[in-house]
Amino acid sequence: MGKQKRLGKDFVAYLHHKATSLTRTEQRLLPSMGQDGSISMEIHREAYNWICSLLTARDCRKLSEVYQKQLSGLVNLCVEPKHRTQFYYALDEMNCFQMTEGMFRPSMRSQRYVPFIKESVWLLWAYARLRFYGASLSEVLTGKVSEEIYQDAREESFRYSGILAAQIDLGDKDIVLAVREVLLGENNTRMISHELIRGIVKSKDRGLYQVLGDLLLAARLQEGVRQAVCETMDAGRSEAFLFLLEVIIAHDLIRYSSVKRAVSTWIGIFEPKSIERISQKLLQLMDGCLKEHTFC
Repeated sequence: MGKQKRLGKDFVAYLHHKATSLTRTEQRLLPSMGQDGSISMEIHREAYNWICSLLTARDCRKLSEVYQKQLSGLVNLCVEPKHRTQFYYALDEMNCFQMTEGMFRPSMRSQRYVPFIKESVWLLWAYARLRFYGASLSEVLTGKVSEEIYQDAREESFRYSGILAAQIDLGDKDIVLAVREVLLGENNTRMISHELIRGIVKSKDRGLYQVLGDLLLAARLQEGVRQAVCETMDAGRSEAFLFLLEVIIAHDLIRYSSVKRAVSTWIGIFEPKSIERISQKLLQLMDGCLKEHTFC
């Protein structure tokens, strides 16, 4: 744990050392260290409000416009030139995803970009972290990096799902092979996480949706992994959610307590004492409402 925190501290120090020519607002949007010695996920309030005002006043209509027009110096520092088109694509796809998080969330979506300001900053930091690692995301996921980097990349502060989804959508064959290796292999399963699953369901790749569905049905699957897949599957595109919901219904996966807990999370009524009230009938009603307007 000490080595991981040291690497995080080195990363933050590296960015701040390189940031002397940035504007004050850009500097405020750099990551900082939390009191526990790990990278803080907090966003500077004034900088957050400033981005919010740009989007609300329609001075910028998309997140990519904010970063291209107002924060270009920050982007140049954090994102490698070869990844900048990918970064802007990932920003503008954010309003296709769920806008809420947490155990007691209702799964909600919005066409506006304001709810995704924090996600946009975390995405920027994730690109900066890859640049600091000096490795590709596919190399990180498959362990083709130092053990220190491999362990650091498993920290929750490395919010790489947007990078993963963008690389999949834009045809990076190496990242697709890496994801399949992690999900189906025996040696890289440590990288199966909420963030990896978010990246898959944020992508447009139905082939990877199928791999996730097959993973749910695997006899060897641990209950914790099944829960991670199910409680995260609403975090991306609606197409991914509906695909995996069909797998759950068709194979009666509601019999698992982890799936019951996930369903409770999607609809924002998680209550451990009432978990058994989640049934196959409820799932079928949800499926009908989502697919047929007249049924709803």
